[in-house]
Amino acid sequence: VNVDPLGEPCTCGSRGCLNTVVSSAALLAAARERLKENSSSMLMGMIEGKPSLLTVDHLMQAVLAGDSLALDIFAVAGRAVGLVVAGLFN
Repeated sequence: VNVDPLGEPCTCGSRGCLNTVVSSAALLAAARERLKENSSSMLMGMIEGKPSLLTVDHLMQAVLAGDSLALDIFAVAGRAVGLVVAGLFN
């Protein structure tokens, strides 16, 4: 299901599919990219400053602790899921 026609390439051959926004790989990639700009996130402490060590468990711990970077990552994913669900109902 496409959520962003100009989005990242998907494994299905299309671009901007839901998978490119909400899969664990997509969430981790988004967080790693954002960590380059925001080293004050608690995630940096969890991963000892090495984004390659980031896991979904780290992201979930940061969300539960109220880390703004992690919350933003999940907000973007949530909006994408919301668009798809709204489309299903329409």
